[in-house]
Amino acid sequence: MVITNEQILIVDTVTKLGPEAAGNVVIAGSHGGVYAGFEAARAGVRGVILHDAGVGLDDAGIGSLSYLEDLGIAAAAIDSATAIIGNGDSPVSRRWIALWRCALHLAAPAMSRYTRKRVF
Repeated sequence: MVITNEQILIVDTVTKLGPEAAGNVVIAGSHGGVYAGFEAARAGVRGVILHDAGVGLDDAGIGSLSYLEDLGIAAAAIDSATAIIGNGDSPVSRRWIALWRCALHLAAPAMSRYTRKRVF
């Protein structure tokens, strides 16, 4: 796990988030299904960027986005063509990534600054 100076945690999975995730933004290699969203919410994250896992049947790979938005937690899913699933460093190390859908307006400035610099 890496914590940057902007309080963004970079992890391979949201299933093992510790207390340091509470109130911070997390970039994770986890798929964007509802269970991953539940784990992020349970950890108390301020915002999370997950992997769309190819989206899949019934949009299962991005199921957490509406779930988290309903909870008021900023969320985005990285297009599987632009990052490696299960590797939190993958979207961070690339020059650009594509986002499927996001509710970044809910995030604190740390997530907004990060996405403007690294995503768009």
